[in-house]
Amino acid sequence: MLKRLKQYLYNFWCHKDRICSVQDNVVALKPFYYSLEMLCINKGYPYNRILHRTLLWDDCEPKSQMHHICSVRRNTPDIYHVMWNKKNIEALVRQTGMDFYFKYPRKIQQADIARYIVMKHYGGIYFDFDISMNSTLDTLLIETGLLVSGRLPESYCILFEEHRWKNVEEAVGEKDQSIRFFLEPKYRTEALVRVANYAMLCSPEHPFMEKVIEECQKRASLEIKCDYDVLFTTGPDVVSHVYHLTDEYFRKANNIVLVPQERHKVFIVHHCSGVWRN
Repeated sequence: MLKRLKQYLYNFWCHKDRICSVQDNVVALKPFYYSLEMLCINKGYPYNRILHRTLLWDDCEPKSQMHHICSVRRNTPDIYHVMWNKKNIEALVRQTGMDFYFKYPRKIQQADIARYIVMKHYGGIYFDFDISMNSTLDTLLIETGLLVSGRLPESYCILFEEHRWKNVEEAVGEKDQSIRFFLEPKYRTEALVRVANYAMLCSPEHPFMEKVIEECQKRASLEIKCDYDVLFTTGPDVVSHVYHLTDEYFRKANNIVLVPQERHKVFIVHHCSGVWRN
């Protein structure tokens, strides 16, 4: 009985921001997620106010991350959350002609590609489930310098620094990075700044996302021997590689902003659940 009560109180706390009314001891909740069709057709809602999530093989969000999910909810009161499942991701993949998505042997690789395709096609915001927020989204946008007088530029892409190594030896570490020999010699050592793929914001059809997808497609046939190979073929290494390939002119022209780790921790925190390794 006590266990059930604790679970009830925990659920009530997590979902308190969804409560519409309480009548006859029945709690009415707002829908947790909206369909993209409902927002685009009925609401005509701006893409920069839509947060995308992907849940491709499970029926519900991971319970272990519910606290983080709720912190995002509390700090995005005017944001519509859209959940993508396996069925509608595969429909979008076929619609956009990106069938290389099906070549990947690991589920996490498909989950990586799914977020890039969604962001390229629709724009908006993408967060992993193990992201928590410490302040509102607009505070973050003001920090980047892109939100001026309540408006964002027509084309923009906001990325987040995941890690910064002191030197090449530290970047290589003890990881098996033999898969990097796929690249030209000058790119075979990982860049000292890794750009994350656990969070990103952009406008639809942004050229940076297009380049990320193109790079993933080049790496689609590579054999996966270890976890690092996943990071290389579809994960943050792809985003990092594309970012470091672009020059300053391209970044300024397309309003690409990389938020340093010490700054973005003020707004969002990645808790590195690592469930993708299982």
